[in-house]
Amino acid sequence: MVGKTEQCHLNAYIYVACSCKCSYVGYGDMNKPNSTTEARLHDEKRVEYFARYLDALSTAIRKGADVRGYFIWSLLDNFEWNNGYTVRYGLHHVDYETLKRTPKSSATWYKNFISQHIVKEPKVEHS
Repeated sequence: MVGKTEQCHLNAYIYVACSCKCSYVGYGDMNKPNSTTEARLHDEKRVEYFARYLDALSTAIRKGADVRGYFIWSLLDNFEWNNGYTVRYGLHHVDYETLKRTPKSSATWYKNFISQHIVKEPKVEHS
């Protein structure tokens, strides 16, 4: 989709507000009754999804797509209008009874990705 703006000669800049997987935003894990918190914290499929998505986005940028921002959905597991509390999209696990927040593997991966790939604006000197 991002690469199509160049093909259609749309001179638009793009903010990716949420990357989609099927009909969901982000990468959602269904709540499984027997899964443990520990199992939910190791979300390697979410890491793989974001790594592939961001690799494709980087390729589109190198080919000329004017992407100005990207926002992961979501920072925290939360209530979703379509799914209630049955799907977890967050980089941080939320225990819905205690509200304790714990970073998942994907939070650590994204933190490392951002720290290694951040683009710094050139410093402009004012006279």
